[in-house]
Amino acid sequence: MPEPVRFLWRSVYSWFRRLVNLMRPNRLAHDIDREMALHFAERVDELIAGGMDEAEARWEAQRRFGNRTIVRERVRDVDILTWLESLYADLRYAVRALRATPGFTMVAVLSLGLGIGANTGIFSLINAVMLRSLPVTHPEELVRVTMGGGRATFTNPLWEQIRDRQGAMAGVLAFAEGSFNLATGGVVRRAAGTLVSGSYFNVLGVAPVAGRVLTSVDDMRGCPGTAVLSHGFWQREYGGATDVIGRTISLDSHPFEVVGVTAPGFSGIHVGRAAGVFVPLCSLDILRENRGALDARSSWFLSIFGRIHPGGTLAEAQAGLAVVARGVYETTVPGHWTADEQAEYKEGTLSAQPATNGLSTIRGQYQGALFTLLMVVGVVLLIACANVAQLLLARATGRQHEIAVRLALGSGHARLVRQLLTESVLLALLGAMVGVFFARWSSRLLVGFLSQGGRTVSLDLSLDLRVLGFTLAVATVVGILFGLAPAWRSTRVNPHAAMRGAGRGIMGESRQRFAKGIVVGQLALSLVLVMAAGLLVGSFRRLATIDPGFRAEGVVVVDANWSNLGLPDEQHLTFVRELLDRLRGTPGVRQASASVVTPD
Repeated sequence: MPEPVRFLWRSVYSWFRRLVNLMRPNRLAHDIDREMALHFAERVDELIAGGMDEAEARWEAQRRFGNRTIVRERVRDVDILTWLESLYADLRYAVRALRATPGFTMVAVLSLGLGIGANTGIFSLINAVMLRSLPVTHPEELVRVTMGGGRATFTNPLWEQIRDRQGAMAGVLAFAEGSFNLATGGVVRRAAGTLVSGSYFNVLGVAPVAGRVLTSVDDMRGCPGTAVLSHGFWQREYGGATDVIGRTISLDSHPFEVVGVTAPGFSGIHVGRAAGVFVPLCSLDILRENRGALDARSSWFLSIFGRIHPGGTLAEAQAGLAVVARGVYETTVPGHWTADEQAEYKEGTLSAQPATNGLSTIRGQYQGALFTLLMVVGVVLLIACANVAQLLLARATGRQHEIAVRLALGSGHARLVRQLLTESVLLALLGAMVGVFFARWSSRLLVGFLSQGGRTVSLDLSLDLRVLGFTLAVATVVGILFGLAPAWRSTRVNPHAAMRGAGRGIMGESRQRFAKGIVVGQLALSLVLVMAAGLLVGSFRRLATIDPGFRAEGVVVVDANWSNLGLPDEQHLTFVRELLDRLRGTPGVRQASASVVTPD
């Protein structure tokens, strides 16, 4: 075995043995006593063999061996992790101290739990919207293909040319988001859906939990209607039925055969939107009654993603796209555009941007608001820290005699501060445990607010290592923050005066100034929160009292979609007029009108 490997193995084994010894202190003490007795007996035998009598040999061996207690402690320190044992002892003492004051413990834990929970809840939203990677294979390899000027939507002819010409990436995919009507008649029942290229699931590396996913064979012109369901949609609409494969689902009054169900956790690559049904791009001709939507060179509705080759770079992908850009644009020039527009179109470029986190409309819309909320709840946490610091300072008054005794017995100030800090950090960790439950409730409540107005926002708010690490880090910092100053003040006690019950103890003049400083800080932070809340309420009041320019009382908005009726384009206006006439003749309806864009 090579010497470096042997050294590493000995080091790992030594640490493991010391950790095991920490878990069996009685057994370790017995082993040390036996080993010391063996060495002592060997020394006595050597002295007797040298000519001493037994009594003299035992005395000389004891003199050479030294103080057995000191030797035992030195050996024990070598055979265990002393710092870990000390931490374990501090934790046991902290648990006993907190159990002895249940009222204080409950108030402190709840205060910290609300503060830490609010911060964890907001961070969970930030993590879900901006930080969490897509639930696909190697999301760090994904890029989004864009056009010159930052435009990121493409026509289907452009997509087909990019798909057939590019070679700098391991694969490319295209998709378009929309919704499908699941009802075969009567009230419309919408479900979020996605039109995807045949390479969509293969490039993303998404496997099915039942059946199969769509492939390039499914995405051919004139294809039959096939569909893949997301796991959530499958559970919600079919109750997780195992015989769903082969069934027919109605999408905009057209039958589609269900061929597979995706694995749990995947519902598309648009963060905040959970697609329930995936159908191939070629089925657009089925949904649009063969109106040539796939050949339209001015219909911009597709997003294109790609996957970099393993070990490749973003620069290589960008260079490859730049090479094929001219050929792609020259082949797909819209024929009805003017000469100047066509010339400008041919000068277009292609590029790529990192897309590890997918795409999202709510990311840019709520990013600033989320970070603002994180700052606000951070102030709330500071106020909670000040409250607990006041409680700790008041609690220290009752522990003045205990601290004085420990100081009189020789305990150092640093050792006492460490013990008191262990108690405060333990309080913060208990508050973090409470805060995790509060965070899950509060984050879901905020998502519910975002989902109002006819829009459903779907976010993965499950706890991951990033959220747990944030919560643990906040709890540790908070424990040290609110515990350090009270712990240091608590140890600045005169043992002689405290034991006699004389003097002003820990609540002397300097301690009173410290307590007053905490109160001033609390008031300042609370004033900031009150002012911010007042500004927020004022903004809401002004928004609520804005005159929209029309009377909203008694107005009912009805969404109507007649695209599946198969009406020719020239009959649409006639149909709308007939529909409005019938609505105006309905009992209880005073007037009816139609619009393409309806005010919210």
